[in-house]
Amino acid sequence: MTYNIRAATIDDAATIAPLLREADKNEVRALSGWTPKEAIEYSISHSDEAWFVSCPDGHPILITGIGEGIPWMLATPMVKRYGKSLIKEGRKLVGRWTKKYGYLCNYVDARNDTHVDWLIAMGFIVYTAEFCYIGRDSEVPFHYFNRRETRCA
Repeated sequence: MTYNIRAATIDDAATIAPLLREADKNEVRALSGWTPKEAIEYSISHSDEAWFVSCPDGHPILITGIGEGIPWMLATPMVKRYGKSLIKEGRKLVGRWTKKYGYLCNYVDARNDTHVDWLIAMGFIVYTAEFCYIGRDSEVPFHYFNRRETRCA
C-alpha cells in the first residue's frame, strides 16, 4: 500500500493528536500527564529527526522520531491498514537509527500488547517480565525496551 513520508513539523501535532488511537492517548497521559498535542510538540522539538506518515489523501497514519537514542511513535487507527508495509519500512528506519546511535531505548505502556508486539517486530527486546512505574500515573506499569548495534569482529 502507498503512503507518504515527510519530515514532521510542530504543526503536525495539532493535526494528528485528536486522531490517535485511545491506547496511544492513554500511554501519553500515563507517562507524562500531558495532552497528546503537548507530548508530540515536545517530542518533535527534542528529536534529532521526526517523521510524519500519511495516506495518499493526507489522512495521518503515524508520527515518529528519535532524539539522543530515544525512539518514539504515536499512531492513528489507520496504522492497521498499512501495518505490513509499515513494519518493513520501520525496520529499515530503526536499523538506521541503531547504527547511528549504537543503543536505542525507551519505555512502553505494559497495558498495551499491540505496542509491545510492534516493538518486537521492529527488533527491540522488550523486558515484559519487569514492570517500571515511571510515569505521572504511578499505578500504570511500563516495560523497558532496547536495541543494541551488534558488530562482528
